[in-house]
Amino acid sequence: MRRKLAFATALALVAIPAIALAGGPGQVVEIDSEIKIRKAFPPFHGKVVADNENCIEQRRAKLFKEKRNGDKKLLGFDLTDNKGKWEVLVDPLKSGAYFAVVKRQEQGTAGTIYACLRAKSRTLVVD
Repeated sequence: MRRKLAFATALALVAIPAIALAGGPGQVVEIDSEIKIRKAFPPFHGKVVADNENCIEQRRAKLFKEKRNGDKKLLGFDLTDNKGKWEVLVDPLKSGAYFAVVKRQEQGTAGTIYACLRAKSRTLVVD
């Protein structure tokens, strides 16, 4: 009886960590992103740049205008194309401070998960 109990205990000590490892999440690889913004025609447009091409296309680029009280107002968004290009048309264009943002995005369901990190552009001032 003691032998069976000792064997069951030893088996449990080996099996529990193995089950935990098998059911655990995959490795997460974080990839830096950068969003560029330009105010030349058409206002506004830019590009998302990253080392991994999966972090470039189909990212939602959001354009914001900074308010005087420090808040921000969403003016629009666009999905990037396969080259990372995006544009949000602002008509009429008013003076103010504008910037763009792409949110963090995770891709992959099993194994390695790629996390495309959040990025904020520089602020452009329009007079």
